Amino acid sequence: MLSAEIEGARAFQYRIALLEKPIPVFSGRMTGQTDIYYRLEVFTQTGSGGSDLMGLTRQQLIDDVLERYEAHLAFLSVSAENDTASAENDTASVLTPPTRS
Repeated sequence: MLSAEIEGARAFQYRIALLEKPIPVFSGRMTGQTDIYYRLEVFTQTGSGGSDLMGLTRQQLIDDVLERYEAHLAFLSVSAENDTASAENDTASVLTPPTRS
């Protein structure tokens, strides 16, 4: 597992897990035996990314880690902007009533 602590924010996590999956059957007929295959899936704080890393080159794997890290930083940036905007514009909300100071 790769983890990067970010001061004052949620840490970045990148974990690769080997998963056993049944081979999809598209014909509508079940085979007599259960065929399985293996996937290398990426898991982050939000769960599985749903992509299979099997067959990627070393550089493609590095690129995948960097893309997901940059996406995490962008998420943190947008989240911080939204938190700041909410604090500045203490507007009424149907879900959460305004706070009284």
